[in-house]
Amino acid sequence: MKLLDRLLGRKAAQLTYDQVANLIDGTGGGTVAGVVVTHKTALQVSTVLACVKTIADGCATPDLHVYREIDDGTRQRATNIPEYRLLSRRPNEWQTSFEWRRQMTIHAALTGAGLSIKVKGLNGRVKELIPVMPGQWDVQRNSRYGLVYKCWDQFGVIGEFKPDDVFLLNNLQWDWVKPMNAVTLARAAIGLAMATERSQSAMHANGLRPSGTYSVEGNLNAEQHERLAAFLKRKSGPDNTGTPLILDRAAKWFNTSISGVDAQHVETRRLQIEEICRAYGVFPIMVGHSDKSATFASSEAFFSAHVKHTLAPWHRAWTQRIDEMLLDGSGPLFAEFDTRYLLAGSTTDRAKWARTMVEMGIYTRNEIRDNEGLDPLPGLDEPLTPLNMTQGNEPADEPKEPEDDAQAKQYDALERKLDAMHQRHQPVNIELRTADIERSLKSAIDTMATAHADHIKSIGAEMPINITMPEMPATVVNVTVEPTPVTFEATVPAAQVVVNNAFASKAVQTVQRDSNDEIVSTTTVYK
Repeated sequence: MKLLDRLLGRKAAQLTYDQVANLIDGTGGGTVAGVVVTHKTALQVSTVLACVKTIADGCATPDLHVYREIDDGTRQRATNIPEYRLLSRRPNEWQTSFEWRRQMTIHAALTGAGLSIKVKGLNGRVKELIPVMPGQWDVQRNSRYGLVYKCWDQFGVIGEFKPDDVFLLNNLQWDWVKPMNAVTLARAAIGLAMATERSQSAMHANGLRPSGTYSVEGNLNAEQHERLAAFLKRKSGPDNTGTPLILDRAAKWFNTSISGVDAQHVETRRLQIEEICRAYGVFPIMVGHSDKSATFASSEAFFSAHVKHTLAPWHRAWTQRIDEMLLDGSGPLFAEFDTRYLLAGSTTDRAKWARTMVEMGIYTRNEIRDNEGLDPLPGLDEPLTPLNMTQGNEPADEPKEPEDDAQAKQYDALERKLDAMHQRHQPVNIELRTADIERSLKSAIDTMATAHADHIKSIGAEMPINITMPEMPATVVNVTVEPTPVTFEATVPAAQVVVNNAFASKAVQTVQRDSNDEIVSTTTVYK
């Protein structure tokens, strides 16, 4: 072949490292600024490593649960199926769920896709998921809409698999067959960052960087040269910063040092950090790069934005692939990431939120305990209802009218009088201060009848009341009334009123008035 090439005048093309790497693993990214960019060399850039690690940890750290949708619209964890343990505990013999999910996400974030081979049991259900390294698998079309996946390793060909026999996690896609290599898309930003780091490292390792040049007229012998070098060394250093330098023999000093500001190394590196973060959709604060706008006061907003804008698309890609490729597709089973800890605020904010949700009846107290990772307690499963709120179909309680204190006191006074009448067999003198004797007695009997039993009301209807009004002042036994006294008699039939056989049969009442015709006192005698 070499002789034929010489005869035909052809020269053998020398393969670059990028081409060799592309032939070896099929994941070459290209050359930028004289630096080869592949998924392996890209991880040597700290910003790329931090971005990929942030995305991978965001998909591996949250708990991954499999739920079953119930007919009433609620859900419960499907812990009784083998796929639950496969996804949340141990997907294969060598890895945990955290390790497997992080590895698959790293492959997808760097090379565009992560692939695992399904190991199925006799019943057709997946028993294990074996990850395949990037560059050791390929997808090809065997028909217009048919695909076949070829996998191999360092020991040889593993086999050819149908789409139902592999689990695939894709990143960006241009078509529905092959994904887009993320390192290739961002090779300009990654390559420039690598070139900047390499040039600055070489400058520190190999560069001759004198701070200036000391020039004199004439030639210096060896002794003069040594004396002058020792003189300059004594005048240099941090202790002599700012000290004026005295020169002789028409000597001149030429400054040749370049400051970091003049070289723009810091600004270039900061810009490349932002460019790489922009390519991966990661906020710079999540990789440890902050500016004046990123403070502790705004950190909670940045973390929330990181979950919504960076991790949410990856979580959706994971859950939909799991639902369709590992679970029952359109059935009641579905997977979901638990990202509550990623959105949790400070302790004070969580306490205020929990109190508001419980008092409004939106969350139960056991649901709040579950959000905090605590076990439920008995009696805390019912939502609370605020006192000033009612349900839509429940009428509000009618306000109760306040009781009349004067009427209650009157009832109590009448009851005390009846008790005294029942307990005594001798005449009882009771003073009543009222304006109208007949109306007062009738009102008292009606009130007592309303408040007590119906048989008490019959007493007022059958009780005769006789009132005698003498025209001239009269003297009643043992009582002198000034001015005109009023005497009335009320006879109670003994057969109709019986209360423990203690009612009096006759009552004589005397009213005494003053000069203004106001009632001074009332005396009632029961016989």
